[in-house]
Amino acid sequence: MNNVTPFHGPALGVGISLPLNDRVFVSANMSALYMIGVFDAKKNTRYISDPPPNPFSGGDDPFEKSRMQQFGLNLEPAIGLNPGEGMPIISLGLRFQWLRVHFTETKQGVEVPGPSDWMNDYLYGVFVSAVYVF
Repeated sequence: MNNVTPFHGPALGVGISLPLNDRVFVSANMSALYMIGVFDAKKNTRYISDPPPNPFSGGDDPFEKSRMQQFGLNLEPAIGLNPGEGMPIISLGLRFQWLRVHFTETKQGVEVPGPSDWMNDYLYGVFVSAVYVF
């Protein structure tokens, strides 16, 4: 099963860059996020063979599509190099994102399955960027 859950919303953040010498710098960005989206299980479900029997026989599955919301923080520290005029600025950094996710609705008088409280979602990794200034 592949669940794609698009979220959209505003973010507000701050960033700082400090030179270590003429060519090397460090930077950090931090953002607060708030987003809303829709979990659509039916649209994103793929079966290799026949689908399994529907446990909610006698009508539509009340949990196929549910609204959700999330909020959290995004942090991106990096170190960079400016090799000189006419060359791209290269940076290497880390990204850590922590989100609190929650189903926000009930269907047919029944809460959406899963934790009734907020759930944690983490994303982390390494990034490399090259920026050419002209």
